[in-house]
Amino acid sequence: MVVDEGAWITKQAYEEALLPTLADSNGPLLVITTPAGRRGWVWEEYCRAVKGEKGYGYLSRPSTDNPNPKIRQYVAFRRARMQETAFAQEFLAEFTEDATALFRNIDHAVGGQPEAPPPQIPYLSGADLGKSDSWTVQYTARLTGAPPFQIVNEDRFQLLDWPDQVRRAKATCGRYNGAPLVVDATGVGDAVLSMMREERMAVRGVKILPAGQPTGESAKVRRKDLLDGLALKITQGGIRVPAKYLGPDTPLRVELESMAIDIDDEGRTKYRSRAGKSDCVFGLALLVHGLPASGAGSVVAGEVTDEDIEDAQGEDIMGEEF
Repeated sequence: MVVDEGAWITKQAYEEALLPTLADSNGPLLVITTPAGRRGWVWEEYCRAVKGEKGYGYLSRPSTDNPNPKIRQYVAFRRARMQETAFAQEFLAEFTEDATALFRNIDHAVGGQPEAPPPQIPYLSGADLGKSDSWTVQYTARLTGAPPFQIVNEDRFQLLDWPDQVRRAKATCGRYNGAPLVVDATGVGDAVLSMMREERMAVRGVKILPAGQPTGESAKVRRKDLLDGLALKITQGGIRVPAKYLGPDTPLRVELESMAIDIDDEGRTKYRSRAGKSDCVFGLALLVHGLPASGAGSVVAGEVTDEDIEDAQGEDIMGEEF
């Protein structure tokens, strides 16, 4: 088997889809890839090869060794326009410390436990709504005390009709003392938002805009800004997530580690998911977007006008840029 761009393949796909195909024949596997930080199955297999474990071998060559003059010219062009760590990864074939990772210090955000809510304690929920081929993910956080805010519940499901999703979200909010809900109001989200308001839920709709489009109103936010807000909270220790939800190989962990930073020729940064899905990431990002600036406090459910929910946005797909 020959696998190209191996670092873009999830560990689950590698272990559950690729390796089993070689089981009968014990055939060789050749993985060709650019490194993607010191993490993931490619890094683990590379380390085994470097250690000289039986059955493993590796070959690493930088683009600077390429004799083609056009390649050398392009490498020099990019060296002058890229961050040092990104260049080392993309052109020198070095396993740098998460050179293109958007979310860093993820382990520092692991802490606390899921909890059943005591009475009178304020909570906030955030949810990314999923269609038939994606997941709906709802996170709930406790708002008491000073940051970090503690995530206390994750609800992740799929293949439910919109009315059933509304009832499930309402039940979760009700269990956590009537927690207000921050929800994606983009595209079909407007209809779901209306259903939630008909159910008398305290809900704030947020329209997620594509990169480059001005927000103009508090009810609108760019996808990139949502991701930046979540990355900042994780880096600064502003939230704590139980290991049950953020431990190794959990859906949230895989999605966070798969969010990469790309730098174009003009030096502009774009984000994209190598995992192909980012439902958990945006569910948590919407929750973080609704958190008060500091400490305990009430969260007021905002209003979204018809203009705010006119345009439908696409699904998160492999390589989508934010």
